[in-house]
Amino acid sequence: MASVDQLEVSAAKMARYETDCIIYQKAKGLLVEKPSTHEKILEYVYETASYEDGDYPEIRKRFGNMTAQDPASKNASWHRKCYQDTVHTRKTMRAKERFQKQMAIRSVTKASSNCHSSATCTFTRSQLVPYEKELCFFCEHVNTNPLHQVATENAW
Repeated sequence: MASVDQLEVSAAKMARYETDCIIYQKAKGLLVEKPSTHEKILEYVYETASYEDGDYPEIRKRFGNMTAQDPASKNASWHRKCYQDTVHTRKTMRAKERFQKQMAIRSVTKASSNCHSSATCTFTRSQLVPYEKELCFFCEHVNTNPLHQVATENAW
């Protein structure tokens, strides 16, 4: 059974959802009127938060054990851009890949060093696999299209 304090905090959160974006809680811009579903947004927030990506762990913590009926009953809404950023499938896939790489590196690092907690083991890019110039710098996939080469002219 929830305590009175928890219910008051939950009620305050839900009241704010009526006027602000449910995702980032910003009051700027027009909100989507009468969104048809809240399940998708909650699903993506919970999934992306599990990958420890961006602000999503904080958003997940703010959502708590919210179900889709909770924000729907309070007419909660969001900005179109916030929604697009949150439910972007490729973005979520990249977050998952980064998280999996981090976990693999941390497990190797922990096995080979004296790190006893993840707080003392800082993840850096230098711990990743070495840079391969044949791969795209951004997506790290082999591209059949030729990659662009960039160079500066001699300043003489």
